Amino acid sequence: MNGQPVQMPSPAVMKNNTTFVPLRFIAEALGAKLDWKTSNKLLAITRE
Repeated sequence: MNGQPVQMPSPAVMKNNTTFVPLRFIAEALGAKLDWKTSNKLLAITRE
């Protein structure tokens, strides 16, 4: 982040040739905000 290495809170996982990473970590590293809508089980990712 900002030219400096940052450790993810949990490791990336490979499953069926797909890499899964912690979404909150990636989104916040890119300056986005996550908002979970419980009523309809929707995750909104926004950047201001």
